[in-house]
Formats: sequence, C-alpha cells, structure tokens
Amino acid sequence: MRKLFLLNRHFNRIAQWQSVHFDNIPEYIDPVWLPIQGTLPSWLNGTMYRVGPGRFTLENDMTIRHAFDGIPFVHRFQFDPEQQRVRYNSRNIAKKAERNLVDGKPTILFGHIDEQSMMARLACWLRRTHYLLKVGLDMSEPSSQMVGVTPTPNYPLPRQLKKNTASHHEPTLVTKTDANILQKIHVDTLEPEQLFRYNTYGPELGGDLAAAHHQHDPDTEEIFNFTLTLGLFPKLTVFSCTKDGTVTVYATITKRTNGTPLRPSYIHSFWLTKHYIILPEAPLYFGGNGATMMASGSVSSSLVWDNHGQTYLHVISRRPDVGLVASIPVHPFFTFHVGNAWEAYDSTTKQTTLVLDCAAFPDGDIVHQVHTFGHQLPLAGPKTYRTHPASVKEERGFYLPPARQSSFGDLVRLSVQLGGKIATMAKLASNVEFLRFNPMKALKPYRYVFANQLVTATNKTSSRYNLVKIDTQTLAMTAFDEQHQVCSEPIFVPRPDATGEDDGVVLSLVNVLFGQSGGQPHCYLLVLDAATMTEVARCPLGHFSNITFHGSYVDQDYQSVSIN
Repeated sequence: MRKLFLLNRHFNRIAQWQSVHFDNIPEYIDPVWLPIQGTLPSWLNGTMYRVGPGRFTLENDMTIRHAFDGIPFVHRFQFDPEQQRVRYNSRNIAKKAERNLVDGKPTILFGHIDEQSMMARLACWLRRTHYLLKVGLDMSEPSSQMVGVTPTPNYPLPRQLKKNTASHHEPTLVTKTDANILQKIHVDTLEPEQLFRYNTYGPELGGDLAAAHHQHDPDTEEIFNFTLTLGLFPKLTVFSCTKDGTVTVYATITKRTNGTPLRPSYIHSFWLTKHYIILPEAPLYFGGNGATMMASGSVSSSLVWDNHGQTYLHVISRRPDVGLVASIPVHPFFTFHVGNAWEAYDSTTKQTTLVLDCAAFPDGDIVHQVHTFGHQLPLAGPKTYRTHPASVKEERGFYLPPARQSSFGDLVRLSVQLGGKIATMAKLASNVEFLRFNPMKALKPYRYVFANQLVTATNKTSSRYNLVKIDTQTLAMTAFDEQHQVCSEPIFVPRPDATGEDDGVVLSLVNVLFGQSGGQPHCYLLVLDAATMTEVARCPLGHFSNITFHGSYVDQDYQSVSIN
C-alpha cells in the first residue's frame, strides 16, 4: 500500500506543476488563398503538411495542460509560385477522440495527468485496464484516436486497406504516433478516412507501441519500424514493409546479446543504414513494464530513468536470417530525434563503422520539461516550477518539478565499430533539436544539418526557438533568429537539379509571441534560402499561435521530397 501511496504522490506532483495555458486555434476546413510577402522560388510548387496540437480547452471546462496532448490538427500548404500565393487548409483529425475525452472515456495521453486521491486513482486504473485490455482501442470512427506526431505522404498501406480504396495508385497521407496505431487521411481535404494498426500489415506486428518516426530506404523504397510489446516479457519486433505491403521481420528481441533482459525503453526514432537497423535502448523505460502507464493514464509520468544504467545500441542486420548482431553499451543518453546515418568501410582494416547522428540529452528530464513546448514562458511561480536544479533526484530518476528548459540536446556523432562491438561519441554542436538534412544524402555521408536552437529568456525578451544550419565539417553555425519568434522544425527542400548540398529552401511555421512587450500573437509560414539562412518569403496565416511538431513536403506530382 505504501508503494501505491508514493506512486500516486508522484503522479500528483506532476499534475500540480502542469499549469501552462495553451489557446485553441481556428480550423480552416475550407481552403483559403494567402498572399506572399517576398518572392517564392519558381520551382517551389509542391505541398507541405504539418501536424500539431490545435485544441486544449474543450467542452465542460475541460483543459489539457500538456503541449503534446492537444487535439491534433493537420495543416496543408500548397505553394503556387506562378501567382505568388499559398493555398492553406487545416482540420481537426480527432473529433471523436475529443468527444471521448469530454465524456470521460478511459484513455492514455502523453503527459497530461489530473490530480487525484489514491482511491480515485485506483478506480480509474481498474476502469482503464478493463476498457483498454478487454474492450480495446476505440477504432469505431476514423477520428476516434489522437494520431498527431508525424504526417507521412506516400506511406505504404496494408493490402487489406488497398482493396477498399478506389485506386491502388491514389496518393496517400498517413499520420503516426508512438502507439501502434496509424491514421489515413485525405490528401486534400484532410478528412480522416481510416484507423489501422501495424498488425493489419501482418499478424506478427502486434504490440503496443511503435516509433512515430519510421525510416525509409530511398533505393529499395521500403519503410522500416518496430513494435514494442509491453508486459511481463517485453519484446521488440523489427520489420520493413514494401510499397505493395509485403512485410519482412528482421528480429524479435527479448534479450540483449549479453543475455540480459530487454527493458521496454521509450524509443521515438531510430537509425537505418544500407545493411543495418539500429535501435537505441536508453535507460528511460516504462515502469512496471507498462503497468504504471495504465495506473497514471499518461506516458511521461510512467517513465523511469535509471541513473546507473547505460544506453544500448541494438544493431539488427537487414538480412532476416541474421537478426540481432550486437547490443553495444554506450554512455547513457536519450534521444527524441536522430539525424542521418551511414556505413564507413575501411579497406585497410576491412572493418565497417556505423556513423550515427542524433540530438542527445544526458538524462530523461526532457520528457517532463516538454510540457511547455512552444510556449514562451511558464506562467506558474517557483512553488510549482523550479528555475534551479535540486541537489538530488527523486526516486524515479527525475528532477521534479523539472527545471525550466534552458537548452535542447547536443548534436552528437556515434561511431560504432562492428568488429570490436564498441562505440564512441563526439559532440558536433550544442543546444539543437528537430534535425533535418538534404534527403538526397540519406544513408550517405553528408555535410549540413538544419535544426532548431533554444534561446533562453532575458528580462527583455521571451524564450524562443530559432533556426540553424550546422556545417558538420567545420562546425560553423548559421542562424535565422528574431526576437519573440518560435520557429517550428525546419524542412529542407532541395532545388530540382541542385548540385550543392544546401541548394534549396528551408520551410518553417513561425509563431510570434510578444510576452510582456505587448502586441497580438500571430503566425506565418517562413521560406529561407538554405545556403544563407536568410528570408526570401513569408506568408502570414492569422492572429493565433500554431504549434506544430513535424512536417513533410511533396512535389507537384505528389512525389516524396522531404519526409519526416
């Protein structure tokens, strides 16, 4: 009983400092044409999709207090350089899920959690367990789940779904999240059309979780992902899927190669090379092998950081008959977002080195700090939101309340020597996140990384996210940085027939937040010259703050160009 008391106290401490207010945004179901300030390049004639939270204040005075748990909206930007304008529309893609939340149906969110007595928590735990394990996920309508982390055009559909479409060759758009659930939406109207799970591709792809960020081989046109099964015996199932829906399973992992049991780690993204799939098992794992998540109703409150643990790099061969090659321990780190990866072969030693880039955090505190993502400043005082780190960590491995986030992660490069099964880590840049690069360089050595950087608040300006380009050879950094502006993840779009790696544009959705200096918040679509990181065009959207996580860009023929 004491353990339950301490666990509920842990949940309530998290609930108490989730005090940031986020505003709802308007929904543009009917497309609008918006004028351009500046000049769009004549070749930029495709479509960008972005996804992020759009509704936080719901019916019956229900309020969502975590940035990752707002009701998801998808945004569509169709570029028309001939008329120098952009066609914009957006849609709430989880209206039934919103209704379920208001009606009190059990669910699991990423971070939002309510303060409750221990008896009330127990009652919700039992109800949630019965509903989700016995009844299952609500798939009754295409909008009955919140699937709003990554928008992916041209994602292969299961054969079963293809039979139900008007044409096997029609364009597709799929949204994904960290759960084993996907949502097919209309490429133009953005109307939700179908919910499905990875086991729709094949029965071996059951499991509870998956990566919101899949991987893609541009040569074989396969997508790669995994499913994670929680419970007494956690299991990773690593697979690929071809354009026609054919599934290949490469490994089913329950133990590391040293024989120790796999921990159910939170994995948001992973790496791919020509011959290997690499999954990071950070010492950030689901408490009780998932049971704690059922108790709290949120992912982040159920996570545990092991201060004495290591990160393991699970290297899986892309030959199904080989499977797991190595589980290589490295200095502990957690990553939300990986960058590029490739294989370097030394003809002298005849050894292969895997080169893996990512934005790395030294511990798991970031999973609690991100509840204010995209917000200029926390509104609560020091009693509920610390500004200085505590001297010791509490029992689950986190500083609670979390320190105000003052930095993103470090851009690091891991070099994994397969022959010796060892890995080293080198820092290339500090304080970066949301890594993107030229898609033509995928799985190859490359030079430029585009990312966000966090600029902390001063007594005159609020905190903000700028845009940076990092030269991984010289380590020089070029930034687009304006006060009060929060830039979303950069999307690099190469110019057709470009010869330079940075010959193209960077697209970002920018929120202008004035803080105490006055003015009305607004947002705009930004187009930068990627070579110089200077503005070439912008498209004002309106007087609202539009938080988005990730985006993808397709050309005018709906061919994938830059996909997250």
